[in-house]
Amino acid sequence: MSSSSTDVLIPSPLADYKSPPNLRFSPQVWDAVFKSIGERLRTLEAQKATLEAIIDALQTSALQTVTATITAEIEARRADLTRLEAEFKAVSDAYIELVAGGVYADAIQLRDTVPGVTGHTVQAAITEIATRLATLKKITPATVFLGAS
Repeated sequence: MSSSSTDVLIPSPLADYKSPPNLRFSPQVWDAVFKSIGERLRTLEAQKATLEAIIDALQTSALQTVTATITAEIEARRADLTRLEAEFKAVSDAYIELVAGGVYADAIQLRDTVPGVTGHTVQAAITEIATRLATLKKITPATVFLGAS
């Protein structure tokens, strides 16, 4: 128990805040008891405000760190998605062309390479052969046996 300047014994932590046996509630005792309680409350409230400020600062810092980390990761994944979308479009376009009956010359890969032969030159050679064949006389039984043209 502690005493004030008027030597009034007030409840204290030493006695688990129990009142002394001779405690009488006069205005001086009342004021002394609540002055002590008020001082302790103001100390705790100041500590609470400090702790709340520390918690707020930690939360802000954590949020900034998480945001920076996640933002960078999201941007990287978006770049990956953009690249994959472009690759998918190219494959999809090639598939559509193939189904429609054509073949991309760029997509042709020759196993045994011949110098100067590429998908483009093969395509050009095939087109040239097809054109020449179309202009040739067709051999049929009639042209062989009957001399028809």
